[in-house]
Amino acid sequence: MIKLRRTQIIAFGLCSFLITASSSQAAFVLLDDFETFSVNDTIDGTNGWISGAGGANQVVVSDPAGASNQVLSISDSGSRAHISANVSDGDTGTLFFRFRSSSSVGASDPDVAFGFTNLTVPSVAAHMSTALRFDGTDVEVHDGDFGDTVSFADDEWYSVWIVANTATDSWESYIQGGAFTSQTQLSIASDSNFAFRSGNGSIDMRNFFLISNSGNAGDTVYLDDVYFDANSQNLANPIPEPSSYALIGLSIGALYVLRRMRAVS
Repeated sequence: MIKLRRTQIIAFGLCSFLITASSSQAAFVLLDDFETFSVNDTIDGTNGWISGAGGANQVVVSDPAGASNQVLSISDSGSRAHISANVSDGDTGTLFFRFRSSSSVGASDPDVAFGFTNLTVPSVAAHMSTALRFDGTDVEVHDGDFGDTVSFADDEWYSVWIVANTATDSWESYIQGGAFTSQTQLSIASDSNFAFRSGNGSIDMRNFFLISNSGNAGDTVYLDDVYFDANSQNLANPIPEPSSYALIGLSIGALYVLRRMRAVS
């Protein structure tokens, strides 16, 4: 009887964990993982992407970490693109994406920014409401001005979360990857709640916006797995990890054992 109760607790605990994790993942909507493109395609006009100047420098390539995956490469300066990601005024929404810089292309000194914008057709970096910038080896956030938070390394994939609260015109960001083995909230001098750069007031966030700045000349960075949740602060990872599959298998096994023990008893 004691063994049966322990098995029940384990099985139900695992199921509860998986249901919670799955519901958070399910709330994310995939904007693009670039798998429907062919290698060397540009993105303008496909899957909802609209590119401005520098669209020819946004090219789908094989993942430098594994040729079975496709990613977007963003090269040189003056390259920009946006895709719809609408957060209604008064709501909170979350962007998720993965980022990587290259040590083998250019001077290994990237300068690109990503974030929400309230504009339907953004064109310059100042149009970004939640400005997260990868500059040199620093991850910077805009909170009145750009400030350094943490450092990042070339040739590592980083998962990034940007959470925009349109009720308070403020935002937060989190990173995981490389030296950051667990999800880490970004902050400047202990401040982790940043003010919108633009789009203050009763205004919707309308798009996910990316732009390569002048410092990115000659350099290449990579973007992949862009997801969006329009209605919550969602800090789940929408990409299933191998450990998630292991937990699913363990949970199914525990439930099978539970059924067998009930049948015997």
